[in-house]
Amino acid sequence: MSFNPHRELQALARDVRLIGWSRIPINIERACLIIINKNAYHTNASYNSAIRIAKLMKWANCEVYFITDPSVPEFVDALRHFATQTLNFLYIYYAGNPISQDTMDDPPILKVSEGTVGPDLFYSVINEKPTDLRIVICFDGVNNPTPWDPADQDLDEPGVLFIAPYPDPKQAHLQQNDLKNECLFIQELYTNIKSKPTITGETLRANIEKEILEFGQRVFCSSTPQEYQTDIALII
Repeated sequence: MSFNPHRELQALARDVRLIGWSRIPINIERACLIIINKNAYHTNASYNSAIRIAKLMKWANCEVYFITDPSVPEFVDALRHFATQTLNFLYIYYAGNPISQDTMDDPPILKVSEGTVGPDLFYSVINEKPTDLRIVICFDGVNNPTPWDPADQDLDEPGVLFIAPYPDPKQAHLQQNDLKNECLFIQELYTNIKSKPTITGETLRANIEKEILEFGQRVFCSSTPQEYQTDIALII
């Protein structure tokens, strides 16, 4: 039987569209929302990294949900639901943002069906979170991390961390996915968290960067407050 990445993901996570917007659970203790730009790489790379994150977050006792190629309203609705209806911990993963040294000056956007989402819209929704909710925001790549820094967003509530790889400006080229269409960053993130569940965001950043620097990538991590990045376990 040929590999069907969508079916594989459905075995691990719940499709938001199939549930129906009015029936998505509320008051979830720990959740993961995966947003997929399906054709970003013209391969299964977006799905492959989404599957790996789904496995990791199930292991971390999260309820895992996903949506593929959402419109802007669907993106916002899904983000708002989980940012406001999750109680303790939320992991948000966007799969499908190609990066390169040639696109470092491109606008800071996430591509969705028939539109884009930028940091202003994204964080305006995140800012609706309850005080006690801790959120990790993770992309498979970002061309310029500065506009996505949660520390610069004037968020009303603490407990938001962002982590993603970006192009090393000192190198001419980068490799984002390996020959098996697996995201190098997500592979290292998975291995590090599985081997040390109490790892902090800053240690995770440093460990991953050591492994993917040779592929032309660095890793950005920032949080509000800073202690979430340096002193608090990322996913526990």
